[in-house]
Amino acid sequence: MSFAAAGLTVWSVALPMAAGQLAGSWAGAHLTIRRGQGLVRGTVIVVSLALVVRLAWSFLRG
Repeated sequence: MSFAAAGLTVWSVALPMAAGQLAGSWAGAHLTIRRGQGLVRGTVIVVSLALVVRLAWSFLRG
């Protein structure tokens, strides 16, 4: 809110990001209810491994 009050918000970027966040959270909640704990566990593992690979790649590249 303080960024918006100060006029620092780039609305052309902020509004699509907010819409994507809303759609993603809705879809994620519904998928979790339908598919259960296995989906959440698998997603966390895949995202964590991708982050480790990305960080290692950045570290090794310099």
